Amino acid sequence: MVIVSFTQIDWIIIRQALSISLATGKHCCIKDAMAFLALHPHFGAFLSDVEEFLHKYGWGTFETQKNDLLFYPQSPTFGTFQISINPYSSAIEMMLFIMPALFSQDFRSKIFLSGVTHSPHSYGTTWMKESFLTFLEQMGFYASCTLRRFGFYASGGGFIEAKVYPHEKHTFSFQSFNNKTITLQGARIYIAHLDNSIATQEKALLCDLLHIDDNQVKVLEIRDCDGAANHIEIYFDLNAFPIVLSESIPVYDYSGNFVFSDEKIIATIQTLTQKATEIAHQSQLPLEIERELSLYELFTSTNYFGISEMSLLTRALVESFS
Repeated sequence: MVIVSFTQIDWIIIRQALSISLATGKHCCIKDAMAFLALHPHFGAFLSDVEEFLHKYGWGTFETQKNDLLFYPQSPTFGTFQISINPYSSAIEMMLFIMPALFSQDFRSKIFLSGVTHSPHSYGTTWMKESFLTFLEQMGFYASCTLRRFGFYASGGGFIEAKVYPHEKHTFSFQSFNNKTITLQGARIYIAHLDNSIATQEKALLCDLLHIDDNQVKVLEIRDCDGAANHIEIYFDLNAFPIVLSESIPVYDYSGNFVFSDEKIIATIQTLTQKATEIAHQSQLPLEIERELSLYELFTSTNYFGISEMSLLTRALVESFS
């Protein structure tokens, strides 16, 4: 059994450890995972979806020992999968969990995910489709992510169709992308079942903080969805590769309480634009792209990443299963 023990444990480490364990068939024990989830119960909803999926398709079981999470994977197979996402979870997190195992199969798989497509605790579908999967292709990992209907945190009702193909061996280094010019392209505001004046306020704030023109920020009103939501995306270009930063402004909390406010709008946009400014200034891949791609070193012969401290943790995680 592989023992996963890090002092800086977070949800991504937990999810990545489970993904590698499933893909390699090696049992694992994630130290202090349950203690972390007790302090951050909204991530527990993600784990509940993972457990339900594993039970439905017979891909593995969990056990808990005090603060530790034990995972006993079974042999995953290609196929067609129907996955229901609970209203406080994320379809993107489920995709990130299952993809490494499906890339290792001999034939294509199809995944139909219904529920939350945009969560304040995970990435958005644009990040997955236009940015992350584009970078994965350079490593020989081909997948698609098609948003059929928006589904937001605490209401769900969305739908994603995804496809995952067998891995093809490529030799490519992303180190060449660092220290290159990153060009800010613009931003996009998604708003659903909230007053349109909110989007006007957000557009002015984005233009001011990013120093961009009014026509570089687009507003999309989402009407075909079940609940209220507010999602912000900022777009960059890196050597013709798209980079997407996004945040969902919390409308409801984990208990279903309405928490949307001007203070949350301003705080979220300030955090997002500060991150965008730092990325443009440093001309480095965003931490989340770097960290998520680091997981796939397990399936390739080339080391791509390891610049940031958190990516080094993912590399250490990968090496523990090698």
